[in-house]
Amino acid sequence: LAAAEGEKLYYDYITGKADDLGKDEGINTQGVERNLMVVNSWGFNVTPMLFYRNADGKVKIIRGSPKDIDMILKDISG
Repeated sequence: LAAAEGEKLYYDYITGKADDLGKDEGINTQGVERNLMVVNSWGFNVTPMLFYRNADGKVKIIRGSPKDIDMILKDISG
C-alpha cells in the first residue's frame, strides 16, 4: 500500500478487478488475506471498528466512529 496508487491497487484487488496487489514477489500478503477473511466471515462491514474490554472484563464492540469518547474511557477505567 506504499505504492503511488496504493489505495486504488488495494480496492481493485478486494473487488476482484485485479488478481494481485502488486508485482513484487517479495511482498507477503498473507496477513492482509487473513484479515480480509476475518472481516468478511464475521460480518465486519463498517470502519472504523473498535474493540475494547471494559472495567468488568466484558468485551465491547463499537461499529463506526465512536460518538462519545469520554464514555468509552469511563467504561474502560470503571
